[in-house]
Amino acid sequence: MVLPSGSAPKRRNHTSGLPRLPENLQLKEMTNPYSDYGKTEIKEYLRSIKAKIAVVVLSNVFEINDKIDELAYSLVASTDKK
Repeated sequence: MVLPSGSAPKRRNHTSGLPRLPENLQLKEMTNPYSDYGKTEIKEYLRSIKAKIAVVVLSNVFEINDKIDELAYSLVASTDKK
């Protein structure tokens, strides 16, 4: 992608924005931390973070829109130079 002079690409990472471990996970056995973590616990945890998931999804949508805008700008800028 061609960027306008003086601009640098944004650094991205691949994190979800969610906690590394579920907050309702009780670490009893370190060799198999999910041994007592079943469907009930997963559903309970997902219900508790539903709002946070929505925020993460929306922020990703905004990032995609930013990328589309950057691409459109670079296409227009490269067309103008010809």
